Amino acid sequence: VLWRAVFFYGDKTLLYSKGESEAAELLSKCVRIYSFIPDYMKGNKIDPNSTTEIGFPHAGSKIKAMSATENAGISFQPSRIVCDEHIEHPFAVKNYMAAKPGIDSSGGQFISIFTSDETKLDELAVTLFKDGLLGKNGYKSLFFPYTVRPGRDDAWYKARMAEVPNDLLKGLTPEIYMARAYPKTIEEALSASKTVMVFDKAVLDYMMKQVRKPMTVEGAGLNMSVCHIFKPYAVGNTYISSTDTSH
Repeated sequence: VLWRAVFFYGDKTLLYSKGESEAAELLSKCVRIYSFIPDYMKGNKIDPNSTTEIGFPHAGSKIKAMSATENAGISFQPSRIVCDEHIEHPFAVKNYMAAKPGIDSSGGQFISIFTSDETKLDELAVTLFKDGLLGKNGYKSLFFPYTVRPGRDDAWYKARMAEVPNDLLKGLTPEIYMARAYPKTIEEALSASKTVMVFDKAVLDYMMKQVRKPMTVEGAGLNMSVCHIFKPYAVGNTYISSTDTSH
């Protein structure tokens, strides 16, 4: 975000975070990074320079931070929107629907960043991520396991888990907390923990592996868009025919 603001003319970024203090902290990261850029690359000084907005007059660019309220970002036409801890935004869907036309018209970016939470797997951030993995929505989904940082190995993982006080878990087990805060795989990050599931996760995983696509039966005189056959008929077997009456 800072790179685009400093080196590209007219760039405008909106940073959404859960609350005002979180939004201010997100913006302050840009300011801290800017302080380490060599002076000859900085252009003019930052103006304005507040807890909610910074500007770069030499490039006509700005970065604005705001809490993800119900009407956040309305009337803005940014180059990109960055939603930090997107899974925690209370009006994520409404904000997204309001911002998307502006992003599309400017050819900009929508960036969703979130930490996994097994109790919020139906939130917009997770849906965008999953559809991106499947190539359904044009987004590029990136996952970073806890091991992406040097020095984070199994010993580090066990040490962090041992340090978590039980009174801070709020009903979670240490294993659930670590899977949420430091997932190892996409599956672990996006799966409901087996300790809070009604059904046996191992059984569900086995059943998912048995899922198959309907087969086409030529010359049967059947409408294959309505009648789905999953296995060829064989004499001596028992078969079940079912229908969904809600349709």
